[in-house]
Amino acid sequence: MAAQGTNLGFDLSADFNFQLRVRLQESGGKAGASTDDYRLQYRKNGGTWTDVTTTSSNVKGFDSTHLTDGGATTNRLSGGSGSFVAGKISETGEVVDHQITASNHTEYLYSLTLIAADIALNDEIEFRVLRNGSTFTYNAVPQFTRLNLPPTVTLNTPDQEEFGTKQPSFEFTGEDPEGDDITYNFQIAMPGVTVYSSPLSAAGATSNNLFLVVDAIAEEVERLYDLGSSNDTFILEDDFLIWIEDGKIKKVNAYDFGEKAFTDDFDGLPNIVASDPESDYFFFEAGSSGTGYDLYKAQKSDLVVVLRTTVARSASSYALAVDQNNVFATQGLGGFLKYNHSLSVQGSRTDTGYYSHILVQDEDYVYCLDWGVCKIAKSDLSLTTHDASTERRCLDIDDDYLYWMTLSTSFFIISKLPKGSFVDRVWTQHNLSLGTVGHMAIKDGFIYFYAQNKLFKIDTNDLSALESTDALYIDGDTTSYGARHIEFGDSVIILDKSSDVDEGFENVDTPANTDPFNSGDKIKYTVQPADELEEGEYQWRVRGKDPNA
Repeated sequence: MAAQGTNLGFDLSADFNFQLRVRLQESGGKAGASTDDYRLQYRKNGGTWTDVTTTSSNVKGFDSTHLTDGGATTNRLSGGSGSFVAGKISETGEVVDHQITASNHTEYLYSLTLIAADIALNDEIEFRVLRNGSTFTYNAVPQFTRLNLPPTVTLNTPDQEEFGTKQPSFEFTGEDPEGDDITYNFQIAMPGVTVYSSPLSAAGATSNNLFLVVDAIAEEVERLYDLGSSNDTFILEDDFLIWIEDGKIKKVNAYDFGEKAFTDDFDGLPNIVASDPESDYFFFEAGSSGTGYDLYKAQKSDLVVVLRTTVARSASSYALAVDQNNVFATQGLGGFLKYNHSLSVQGSRTDTGYYSHILVQDEDYVYCLDWGVCKIAKSDLSLTTHDASTERRCLDIDDDYLYWMTLSTSFFIISKLPKGSFVDRVWTQHNLSLGTVGHMAIKDGFIYFYAQNKLFKIDTNDLSALESTDALYIDGDTTSYGARHIEFGDSVIILDKSSDVDEGFENVDTPANTDPFNSGDKIKYTVQPADELEEGEYQWRVRGKDPNA
């Protein structure tokens, strides 16, 4: 029931039968007597030690049909020294007439019952063994604690359901192990999505550098930033916008716009920024330096550049992917480089034909797009390719597939390819002109991408499921600019209600019952008029607690 040396703790809703196995070690080099008796005792909450008998309170001996009182034990526990001496089984709380020989060890097995009526919530029961009424040295004291387990909640309303009202009702049932009453916490959230984009040129922004943040699908834009005309890439990290401009790293608080810049000039124009969430550093390229490119490593906290290396590569394409061990980069007009985090080159490929602005990765591979879809092993940079049409615009992965888009003037093609076999591409052509599509992202079985200032969504299991009217978010400008980047944040909780404070909770099975609600009854929560929901996708959950715990 429990690992060796582990104290027990669980709800005791009824009497509980169990076995306590104890190892005793003779360490003085002197044998015991064949008439030695070993009595089990317990104490509750640090009180008086009491003998365990067949009639004792709290804990008593249990006559098991699977055991024989006085029967021999085998060696089940680890840690004893010398030889194992077969011990005895006791169903009465006492082992009688047993000898432990010099420098050897034995095991006693006590068959016991915890009496639920005698042990209250949070009571602690400790055990010890006496030899002929005397104590000896204990390396461990077995213990049981009666815990108050939390309620479990079953959601009766289906996981996915369409409601024809702005005030839907949700039903659920809570069960408390002790039968105690339950207070509920009900929450509704919207799936979070963040879009880094370049729309709204009609509003006076440059087409490459506007930073759009949409905090939840179908919600209004909360923040809009124009980072100027001289930079092309930027990231949002810990509420800061970070980019490279005019040869400097710049960092701006996304809310109060307090600016911090790295003041030394880089040699050449900056290209891209990459970051690994597990790392304390950014890795980025800072443009051409004579015959090569400068690849930098900078601390996230204060943006101090700490290391750099110069790489021979062309300016025609560039992309970085960073994991916990290495930095991976495309190499201009053909080739691929691998660095460790100190920026020393670990390996490279010089084949032509797989330069790219896009790198995605999983645990073992980095994937990129050029005149084919490429899979490059992180371990040895071995290469696997899959042929596809030209004009590949964006790429992303989930657990099993790669997905990418190919654009033309009047249609686009979306494709999926199994990562494992890297064959049998599935694709669908859409007779829909999207203009520029800069990035796609996948979450919970759906592909999201931004085009014509609209956020679209496609089911990964049905690549044909897209129409021009299916946009989830539209910013109002029809200029065809694509998103520079899309990321997903945490769900945004928009309703957070507790049955001991808020209206809307009712007991379906026992209508007169109010908070705290009866254990086992079906409860309904109805969204209140002040919290009406707009059309869209939502997530919901319910938690229960015992208010007396």
